[in-house]
Amino acid sequence: MAVEIGEEFGKDLKKGREAVRQAVAAFVVHLGEHGFVNLRGRNKPSWIIRRDDPKRDEKIAAAKRLHLHHYHIGPKYNASHDGDTSEHVLHYQLLTMDDSEILVRIVDMSRHPPFKLPDQKHLD
Repeated sequence: MAVEIGEEFGKDLKKGREAVRQAVAAFVVHLGEHGFVNLRGRNKPSWIIRRDDPKRDEKIAAAKRLHLHHYHIGPKYNASHDGDTSEHVLHYQLLTMDDSEILVRIVDMSRHPPFKLPDQKHLD
């Protein structure tokens, strides 16, 4: 599995708080050592959207088309039976490359709720 930071998110990360940079670095290290096994935060496809979201169909279509997932990155967590949740989520694309290698491309981070998909500039 390979992990990369999207260009725009990389710029944002450099300007962000140290705690955010450390949380992203810890996520990258964890993926390198353990893959997606035993992550503390909830990790799921971004096309699983609440039924009451007014843009539900639009978000589902975009998330599937762009292979988007999100991970609750902390730094503060709320306990949950299927992975702890946090106010901040890290958005990433889970892609299969031509050689069948998995690529995790980290593209954005946002507050949650409400759940929003990454801005287009982070996906280019």
